[in-house]
Amino acid sequence: MTTVPSELSEDELRRESRAPEGRSHDDITGPRTAEEVERWIGERPTDRPYFLFLHLWDVHYDFLPPAPYDRMFDAGYAGTLDGRDFMSRPEVHPGMAPRDLEHLLALYDGEIRFTDEIVKRILNALRAQGLLENTLVILTADHGEEFFEHGTKGHQKALVDEVVKIPLVLHWPGVLESGRVVPDQVRIVDVMPSVLAAAGVRSKPTMAGRDILPLARGAALEPAPALLELHADKREFRALRTNELKVIRYGRRPDGRELPSVGLELATDRLERQPIGEGRGNARVDESLKKLDRTLEAAQTLRAWLGAKATSADMDPELERKLRETGYLMDGEKRE
Repeated sequence: MTTVPSELSEDELRRESRAPEGRSHDDITGPRTAEEVERWIGERPTDRPYFLFLHLWDVHYDFLPPAPYDRMFDAGYAGTLDGRDFMSRPEVHPGMAPRDLEHLLALYDGEIRFTDEIVKRILNALRAQGLLENTLVILTADHGEEFFEHGTKGHQKALVDEVVKIPLVLHWPGVLESGRVVPDQVRIVDVMPSVLAAAGVRSKPTMAGRDILPLARGAALEPAPALLELHADKREFRALRTNELKVIRYGRRPDGRELPSVGLELATDRLERQPIGEGRGNARVDESLKKLDRTLEAAQTLRAWLGAKATSADMDPELERKLRETGYLMDGEKRE
């Protein structure tokens, strides 16, 4: 079983999770978001193309789906646990009652099903304006959630597939065949080059990712590994993933000692229960760890060449207050 190295005690993790973000985690934002999108679709200029980026939040913890989605997947639950304070409440821990954990997963499913309805509402708004048949729709996510499959919960704790393996759905009538399932691994950095290609815009050579629309059309592309990085809560994890193999470097402890790197044979160990240590006679793991190091070095070289850095910007005080309340700006953090 893959476990996650941590320099924080459970009490420290619990304290850290109680950031001033509870209000945004309790809120139900999907219907308001859909209303704003419907208004925007109705008012947009009709004489030029459009681009819409929409971030739906409700499926993120806390898991508090509205009725009927709160009981849709677990109508028989008679316990007292709900999805509030998922990261901080003491009752949600690795040894919790299996029935309560099952209920939490059902609430998560309820949030997903509720979000499906919001997506349907937005697609119907596009259809009503005659836009859906000439629009490329891309549905994806930034992460999943872990429910103690590897000892931790939520995200920002590990690079296990429960967190990093996310959906990608493309819909483009008349261009992409409906119902096609692509088994190839693709990456979230591939989304932007694909959107540019759909719009007839050439990507810059320095752009991460690649156009994956040929895959969606049934063509073949060379396999591309996914670089995964986690920088949170004193964790500095990096991984390289293919369809068959994942390797992870856990970095160094605060005292400078190197944490052991591992490989996972995903083709035969889909649940990531049997990690293979570096230098344990598995040449594929050792070579993939070297490839991970080369990939990181290339990314750092490109970042240095681009000279990308934060720049100062004026921020509306009310916006700054809301960002701090929801945990996106911490005390002492500069507005850059």
